[in-house]
Amino acid sequence: MNERGMTLLEVMMALAVFALAAAILLPMPRQYLADTGHARDQRIAWTLAAQKMSEIELDSSIFRGQGDGSSGDFEDQGHPSFLYEWTAERIEVDTVEEGDLETQPKEIFQVRLVVQRGAESSESGLITLEAMFPVEVSGEEEAGP
Repeated sequence: MNERGMTLLEVMMALAVFALAAAILLPMPRQYLADTGHARDQRIAWTLAAQKMSEIELDSSIFRGQGDGSSGDFEDQGHPSFLYEWTAERIEVDTVEEGDLETQPKEIFQVRLVVQRGAESSESGLITLEAMFPVEVSGEEEAGP
């Protein structure tokens, strides 16, 4: 019976292949964890942004005058590390009425809400929502000068 073991060269080649595979695969779990954390933060930010946008929409005092804005955190909702900043600006947009092909200017409030996580603020934040709300015209404004 001719029993033969592995040569030193074969062992070294096997170790090199194993080391190469380990070097490629070991950083992957860290990246998966980072991606998972970012996805979790975005999901939370979307939920918080939707709640805040609903609050803004229901506050009729915001849609008076030329606009408003505010910032803060979501401590009341149990997420103090998430911050928000919103602005509401009264702007004029061109619209086309159904059946009338002429462009007619109308005023709307454009609301921009940015939610981010803590002080790691990027320019765009985690989530940015924009919404447009019609300007309610009072009887005095409709009558004109």
